[in-house]
Amino acid sequence: MNKIICTALLIIAGCTLLPGCGASGRTRRLKRMATEYVKEKYDIKAKAGRVSNDGISWLTPIWEKSKAGIVEMKHDGKTFYVHADIDLGVDQCTDNYLEDEFCERIASPFQNISCDDKDIVVAYTEGKYKHLVGKEVKTFDDLIADERIPGIYVFIYSNGLDTDSLSSIDLSDMPWLKTVSVYDWKDASLVRSEYKPVSSPYEEQFALKCYAEYNADPSRYSSYFENIEDGKFTVKRFKQIEQGDLLITCGDSDNLEVSDYAGSPESDRQGTTDWYQITNNGAAATGIIAFPGELADHDKKLVYIERYDGEKTYVSLMGSNMDQNFIRKCYLSRYVLDAGETMICRMVTEDK
Repeated sequence: MNKIICTALLIIAGCTLLPGCGASGRTRRLKRMATEYVKEKYDIKAKAGRVSNDGISWLTPIWEKSKAGIVEMKHDGKTFYVHADIDLGVDQCTDNYLEDEFCERIASPFQNISCDDKDIVVAYTEGKYKHLVGKEVKTFDDLIADERIPGIYVFIYSNGLDTDSLSSIDLSDMPWLKTVSVYDWKDASLVRSEYKPVSSPYEEQFALKCYAEYNADPSRYSSYFENIEDGKFTVKRFKQIEQGDLLITCGDSDNLEVSDYAGSPESDRQGTTDWYQITNNGAAATGIIAFPGELADHDKKLVYIERYDGEKTYVSLMGSNMDQNFIRKCYLSRYVLDAGETMICRMVTEDK
């Protein structure tokens, strides 16, 4: 029995030393694949370096990740990356060798936007290593024609934005652009922070002067946009209203009257805050209602907004921005108020 065990251990140990065996063998193979791929696609001889044995997507099962890897490549002072998968072969590798060239061209229409500071981020693929494209994509025309790329997106994070400079940009002759989103932060430090939203703002409204968007499909615009014009940006400006523990964000042209509510509606719940009254004296309005995070222990409490409709009260669960640092910690709820409508509300909690 001991002899069998020793023999097995020797075989295992020997395998780790043979080319192609174990993790080191897979790493060498991924490097060879990346080098061959780059030579075939660009006719350059790049040097393969560090390999991250990881799938391109976070959805890749852990037992499959060792078969794929991101290979760091260097050529003529330039560093780029190749994604290779042993099971798929060289022809299915992807790379971001032309990332700078592509992104510069995509971002060029927005470089002259007038603001104090801006950071332009271009996205057209997923994953930690952005902008990986297949073997067939060698030019910008190839990129915008590639049906495997879901779309080209631009995100602009700015401070001190002059929205008039957006109105001069016409994107109708750039059908390859899916959306362009502009977030104009109140705080200049957020322009280059790690926090980069990539969707229409929700709680971000508390930290934004305005949000602007171009969408190739105008029917997909957020409901709070008005005066949509093909090929042009649509702008939403924000303001905040405070009353006691209540904080509201709304459009800067919305006409909301906010006050303490004098009555005391019947309710079987224990209120965490006073009742507040919000009356819309203008056109239909949407926004966010927030209450301070310190009013409840998030780990022990469920937090609701309670509304009074004149006959009874009802509650709905509030979200939270407990993990964000660009505004104070709050519990949040979206509201919609028609012209002339009044909302009476407060915050309530209950044990989890």
